[in-house]
Amino acid sequence: NAFRESGLTTITIPAQVSLIDFFAFGSAPLVEIVFTGNAPSIDYHNAFSNVTATVYYPAGNVSWTPEVLQNYGGTLTWVAR
Repeated sequence: NAFRESGLTTITIPAQVSLIDFFAFGSAPLVEIVFTGNAPSIDYHNAFSNVTATVYYPAGNVSWTPEVLQNYGGTLTWVAR
């Protein structure tokens, strides 16, 4: 829960991030998440537990598979751009 009470409503995950830890953003008040590179690995399936947000990821990046999108937890609306 590193960012749980951070107050962050938007965040950009840089391309250099390769792993997002267990519950890292759980219950954070995020509404927008932007990934700029390959899909980071998720430690377990709850990195975004209790988060409802729109998530943008790089269109055409083959690391963002339907299976990967399901593993992030939360109620996320995925948008390729």
